[in-house]
Amino acid sequence: MKNTSRLIILLIATSATLHAFGPKTFFNTRSQGVNAARELAGWQQLINLSNKECSYGAVSIVPEYSRSFEPMDIGQFLFGCCPILHFSGSKVPNRSPQAILADYFGLPSDFRSTVTFEPRITNFVFDIDWYHGFDSWWKGGYVRVHLPITHTKWDLHMHECGTEFVSTNTFEPAGYWGPERIVTKPEAKNQLYNTVREAFTGAKTYGDLLKPLKYGKIFGRQLLTRVADLQIAFGWNFLRGDDYHFGFNIRGTIPTGNAPNAEFLFEPIAGNGRHGELGGGLTTHVIFWRSPDTCHALGFYLDANITHLFSVRQKRSFDLRNSPSGSRYMLLETFAAPADNLFVAPGQLAPTQYQRHLEPVINFTTFDVDVKVAVQADIVAKLSYQRDGLELDLGYNFYARSAEKLERCGCLHQDFYGLKGDAQIYGFDSVTQDPVPLSASQHNATIYGGQGMGNFVLGAEYQNMNADNPVVASDSNGNLFDLQLRDALALGLVQQQVFTSNPPLLLDDCDICEESAIMPRQISNKVFGYAGYCWHNPVGVDPYFGFGFAVEWAHVDPDKNSAYAQWQMWLKTGIAY
Repeated sequence: MKNTSRLIILLIATSATLHAFGPKTFFNTRSQGVNAARELAGWQQLINLSNKECSYGAVSIVPEYSRSFEPMDIGQFLFGCCPILHFSGSKVPNRSPQAILADYFGLPSDFRSTVTFEPRITNFVFDIDWYHGFDSWWKGGYVRVHLPITHTKWDLHMHECGTEFVSTNTFEPAGYWGPERIVTKPEAKNQLYNTVREAFTGAKTYGDLLKPLKYGKIFGRQLLTRVADLQIAFGWNFLRGDDYHFGFNIRGTIPTGNAPNAEFLFEPIAGNGRHGELGGGLTTHVIFWRSPDTCHALGFYLDANITHLFSVRQKRSFDLRNSPSGSRYMLLETFAAPADNLFVAPGQLAPTQYQRHLEPVINFTTFDVDVKVAVQADIVAKLSYQRDGLELDLGYNFYARSAEKLERCGCLHQDFYGLKGDAQIYGFDSVTQDPVPLSASQHNATIYGGQGMGNFVLGAEYQNMNADNPVVASDSNGNLFDLQLRDALALGLVQQQVFTSNPPLLLDDCDICEESAIMPRQISNKVFGYAGYCWHNPVGVDPYFGFGFAVEWAHVDPDKNSAYAQWQMWLKTGIAY
């Protein structure tokens, strides 16, 4: 089955336009504790009662297992058209214009491979519910407490194939990653990564890359166990009878789950992201048919819970506004003034200079953010057949959450960072062969490669002809900068002068694409069924037990919907007192 699904993905990829990443840098969904269908089914004959003169209540314990399906929908959200990525180094012959530049990830420039994803979210919830009616002193008054203990597993199911190095070169020349030559092949004890899987762990530094990937990692499956959210409701059923009730409640949520920290692209979330919630609910039912002997009955039940999610501090990663999705995985150069021994014309120092520091964009475009959601609605309606202690339910659950509103708490330092692209970051004095940091930027580079025709056009390799505002670089004596002589000879290249930017085009805070980290609304539809039995005792407690199953549909769309499709099954047991 797994091999079949991978084959389908690969077949689609050969006929569809490929994308590097989706337009969103983050994925979340409804809290595992927000499930009005699971909460209502199985004990509705034991709560909201009208014939009690004393306090009463019920406790339920619900173990539930759920799993997402339609993995390509989540894959589209995170990776674009289909969950497949081609990685190809800058010197791979005839590389696809829509292949991700492998160089950005610390992979050799002659590396290529294909990566597929089958995202899956699996939850095990141990849900504890308590209902207590205060009829001894407040007719129709009640309290409900809901404690969903959640174990969640998020797994992209990343598979890599077709890994190869298309040349026999064993190094990257000095000046491309740092002032020294970088060894690239496994058999030569390479300093770079061997696979995309390794690169996404962020485990290595090399050359001038002083800090590896800190956020947006892909590192196997991620597990988390937390109480999703502690929910409390105080209500009053002001209309009550043997065959009906109608009431309202005030409800709130104490956030006990986790807040996203952006370390992983597909990070596990238990609960609602630590949002506090406050709102209200409606609960009602009517028995609209009973058999003459009153042993059989049909009823309609409706619960509707609507809350506001208050602002909470989270951490989100952002793409760049002028680059395609995935630009957060490109590389930044750090710049500063004044320049040291870097001239862009006789007697004219460069206005700024590279500071021997490379780092992934995402390390600088991940910020604390304040996130709030205006409204969340969880509405369930069902028909229930009842015969003595037997109960059979068939119902529908509608869930909706409005789009997030986000306020970023940090900013990108202006005129401090530039995009490297595929630029040579050092030149070598043509006389002394000493390395000198350049100021070459590629403002229009993309996740697919360096700007323009790239820096590896035949006959102009490593010259930075595609840099922003290219000019010849030289030292204070007028000596031009070239590719290091020994590397030029080893690569069979004619040693030619290296260009720099005058001036480089640097990033500022306006280059941050805030939309990339904002989740759209969530809308899903669920149908469910339940079968259970309650043993009614004239004296003492009434135990009950049942089984439920649900299928939830949602079309994941980065612009319109971040809910996902899943199926659920659960057991429900407890006692009424």
